[in-house]
Amino acid sequence: MDCGICQKNLTQEDGPNCVGCVRSMLYPIRLELARVLLEKEALGKKVEAIVAEDEPEEPLDNAIAILRTAYQQQFEMDEVQQINEENSETERQLAIAQKELELKQEKAKQLKELLHKRRANLAAAKDAARKNEAKKWEELKEKSAQLKADHDIVHNKTVDAKAVLCREAASLLGLRRVKKKIKDGSIKDCYMIAQLPLPDLKDINNIRCTELTAVLDSTARLVYLCAYYLGVRLPAEITLPHRDYPLPTINSPQTSYFGHRTAFPGTGSSLSAPSSPTASRVDVSSFPRPRPLFIGSFDVNEIVAQYAKKEPVAFNFFLEGICLLAWDIAWLCRTQGFVQGTELWDDVCDIGRNLCQMIVAVPQSPATFRTLTQRDLQIRQLRSHSTSSPASDSNMMAGRLGSGSHTSAHTFLGSAAAAGDNPSRNWRLNKYNMVVDPLKKHLLGEMNTAEWELLEEQEWDDGGEKMDDAVVIRTRAMDGKDYDESRKVVGGEDVGKGKGTSGWTKVKSR
Repeated sequence: MDCGICQKNLTQEDGPNCVGCVRSMLYPIRLELARVLLEKEALGKKVEAIVAEDEPEEPLDNAIAILRTAYQQQFEMDEVQQINEENSETERQLAIAQKELELKQEKAKQLKELLHKRRANLAAAKDAARKNEAKKWEELKEKSAQLKADHDIVHNKTVDAKAVLCREAASLLGLRRVKKKIKDGSIKDCYMIAQLPLPDLKDINNIRCTELTAVLDSTARLVYLCAYYLGVRLPAEITLPHRDYPLPTINSPQTSYFGHRTAFPGTGSSLSAPSSPTASRVDVSSFPRPRPLFIGSFDVNEIVAQYAKKEPVAFNFFLEGICLLAWDIAWLCRTQGFVQGTELWDDVCDIGRNLCQMIVAVPQSPATFRTLTQRDLQIRQLRSHSTSSPASDSNMMAGRLGSGSHTSAHTFLGSAAAAGDNPSRNWRLNKYNMVVDPLKKHLLGEMNTAEWELLEEQEWDDGGEKMDDAVVIRTRAMDGKDYDESRKVVGGEDVGKGKGTSGWTKVKSR
């Protein structure tokens, strides 16, 4: 081939000499590429006509039609083969899953049998545990009942010992009941202590003051000893005669058991020498004063009514004291189950009868106590399933000296469980003023009907001023070493001493 520019013959050995030579060399390659592309396009159309799903619009020649028919047959064969292969794989997977299912069903069956066996074992174990628990519970109940019986036996022995101590104290102090024939010929029960008659508080107007003071001293000592032996703390604290004070006194419930320093009636200053300047500056008059259980009169012929007229303020304090003592006795009787004679104020005033029915009364036999205890337990069990009124609770505790105590876990008076069985919890006379007020009204009314002179308001005030200075009481013999003249408790007037400094005891007016 000759170049149009350089006019040389182009050969492979010589190579191109110019641009025209290069162009001339590329023309055959381009023509070959165009031919190949045209052939490719023609073959593509044939392939499309062969593989097309729809029939072509233009008629196909025989060769393409044969190829199209062969392609479709082969395609259908391939689809069938693929479907068969998929079915085979599905069947294989299904067989594997079926086998696994059978294995799992077998395992589930084994687990179910094991679970059923375990449930049977668990039910047998529960049944055995229930029987064992019931057996242990019965054994525990029997042991508890035995321990409770032993506890009851010890408690009964303790109660008997307490009762013996109280009766011995009453015997030593001479508490007894006697029959007395009165003017109308009838027989009346009278009560004695320390060889002196123990009167009903409603009948003290015509009793000699000295005899009443002696009787109250013995009665307060007996009540104090009984409360100590029984382990019961009285609501109103009783203070027996001691070195600093020779006569019995009683505190109101609001001022009892506080441990405060107490200014006893008739003490205007401290009862003992102060141990320090600080103690010497303490004013005992600011402390609550107990009520006296004595009358400050030593005229053997003076009776209570005369003293009440002469010293009304001191008599009011004394009246509060004896009412507190009677209230203590009635409360103590109720704690031991002796309810009779404690419901009304006039019954509470008969302190001799209440003491005798609680201490001197013939005790019941142990068999009777066991019967009462069993019946009480049955009543408590029935009452635990149904509510009961407070009125019926007062009859639950049988009267037995020593049955209730503050120092024993058995029948402890302060427990909530014993609240319903303790008659002292449900007492109508739960305040001592409910005894003081009607008794004062009764005694004053009796004085007025006996034609005693009515006291005017000015005379009551004069009596109060006088009582701020003195209440006449006399001490028993003392050595005098620890008492100065200002602390002596004497009656009458001392020589050389002015009025108000002769040993009269101060008691503040209400």
